[in-house]
Amino acid sequence: MEQTGSEKVIFWELDPSLEQPLPAPNSVEPCIRTSGVTDIGIFTDEQDIRTPVDKMNFQPGGKYHSIVKLFICSEASKTWTTATGWLLEDDLVVTAGHCVLLDDQHASCVRLCIGYSAGSGESKDSDALCDSQRFVARIALPFAWSDAKVEQSDVAFLQLDRPFYNVVPIAYSTPEIKAQQWLTVVGYPADLGTATEGPGGEMYEFKISQDMDLERSRRGMLGYHGDTHGGQKVLFLCSTAS
Repeated sequence: MEQTGSEKVIFWELDPSLEQPLPAPNSVEPCIRTSGVTDIGIFTDEQDIRTPVDKMNFQPGGKYHSIVKLFICSEASKTWTTATGWLLEDDLVVTAGHCVLLDDQHASCVRLCIGYSAGSGESKDSDALCDSQRFVARIALPFAWSDAKVEQSDVAFLQLDRPFYNVVPIAYSTPEIKAQQWLTVVGYPADLGTATEGPGGEMYEFKISQDMDLERSRRGMLGYHGDTHGGQKVLFLCSTAS
């Protein structure tokens, strides 16, 4: 790893040529920041309101096509974990910093799938599979996360070994300071899965009506009922119509 001087960023390079076979779905562990088993317990009405995303929405041309599935292998433990990321550019993905660097564990191999669904045959080798997968070549994240685990700096940027083609990156902008609006939370929740698909095998979404006041919120960050230690950590959050 190297640390830059003024930018306060750390980065390291990965070798995409050292391909590691994608693990069996049921051998992948959730990417969490706590140890032990944690009850999901995230919805105020004690009802899990997440629903599977329609396949057309994460396939080419779909509104969620640029939300991607990450398989992350740790250098120290050789354990595979799963997470969600999204394309900011055709060769740049953003995810949470703790997914690639946490304590003494840092990512040595990251495999990325677009249009992923564990139950639809993506685990088989094919030309289509090659087009839908990439490896990460470089990782950069704020030094504040590496040094002190500052929550506002829990973010990482992943440069791919080659760009995706015919994709539309996620459009993003600075959020409003105060607002009440409907938000959609969407991604691959690692607390949901089956014995055959493993955690995070399918993309889920749910909508919430949220009052936002970033000036008064903890650390100036948006919070919502849906962030669980059980694995639903790195999800895409977007403003939607009711």
